[in-house]
Amino acid sequence: MYPASLAATRVLPPPPRLHWGIVLVLEIISVGLFDPVWLVVQANWVRRVKGKSRALPWAIAYLCALPMLFGAVIFVSAAFAFVNMQPDPAIFEGISDLFRLAVIGLRLLTVFTLRNELAEEPIRVFVGGGLTFFFGAIAFQYHLHDFNFDQSAHAAADGTLGLSN
Repeated sequence: MYPASLAATRVLPPPPRLHWGIVLVLEIISVGLFDPVWLVVQANWVRRVKGKSRALPWAIAYLCALPMLFGAVIFVSAAFAFVNMQPDPAIFEGISDLFRLAVIGLRLLTVFTLRNELAEEPIRVFVGGGLTFFFGAIAFQYHLHDFNFDQSAHAAADGTLGLSN
C-alpha cells in the first residue's frame, strides 16, 4: 500500500504548453478566430485543475457565437429571397451590430471570469486587467507557458508584462 501522504496527494495536470508567441501568430493568421478556441482550452484546463470552471460555459458560448452570427445573416438573406423582397441594408447592419455586441460581451465575460479563476487556489496566476482586456488568451498563455504548481505560491511579478525588474 501507499503511505497516507501519497494517497492524499492529487496530481495536477500541467497547463497547455503552447508558447504565447505561437498563440499570437495563430490569432493574427486566423483573424481572431483562434481566440475563442484557445480560451476553451484554457478554461478546460482550469476545470481539470479545480474540478469546476465558471469560465468554461462562457468560453463555449463565445466559441459558438461566431457561427451563430453567420447563420443569422444567412437565415435573414434566405428569408428575404424566399419572399422575393430586396432587403433593407439597415436590417443586416442592425443584426450584425447586435451580434457583434453580443460577441464582444461574451469575450469580456469569458476572459475576466477566467482571469478570476486563474487567480484563485490552487493556480494563483495574477494577470492585470489591462492585459486581460486587450490580450486575453495571449496574456493568460504568457503566464501559463512556464507555470509550475511549485511556483504558484509566489507573488505576482513586478514590471511590464509580468517581467521582473
